[in-house]
Amino acid sequence: LLYASKAQLISGSVISVEAKTRPKGRAGGLTKQYEVTYNSTSGVTSGAYDLLLIATPLQRKIANITFRNFDLPIAEFSSPYHQTVATFVHGHINASFFGYRDPSQFSLKAILTMEDPQLFVSSLGVVSPVKGGNHLGPPVWKVFSHQLLTDEQLKLLFSSYDLVE
Repeated sequence: LLYASKAQLISGSVISVEAKTRPKGRAGGLTKQYEVTYNSTSGVTSGAYDLLLIATPLQRKIANITFRNFDLPIAEFSSPYHQTVATFVHGHINASFFGYRDPSQFSLKAILTMEDPQLFVSSLGVVSPVKGGNHLGPPVWKVFSHQLLTDEQLKLLFSSYDLVE
């Protein structure tokens, strides 16, 4: 995709972004460019770009980027940042963990939870196969959590499983 788009991937940490204007050439007028200063394996470097995509939470603790000369100020994102971990498990859900005495009565395909510090998962859901048809055996469950699941937590959620990704 990078090759086809003729884009350039630069691995490094952005220090600052400055909005600048330059002449458009023969047509006259001005066009915007962005001067990016970044730290890479070859040291502190800068370059001018027509388009810039910032793909990081705008919090000082995570990405300490200084923005200069923008029409509107770039505000720091004020909501707390948290990580979500997706774990895929091929196995049988432990129905008793969710209050079912008889596992054959458990027919839920998705479980969404409210914020509860005691609960270590945010949601669980059965992943549908890419190719249709009836698949024998246990389903694949996608589990969202704030941390990597421990073996103990997996054993609480699943009565049996054979693959965790």
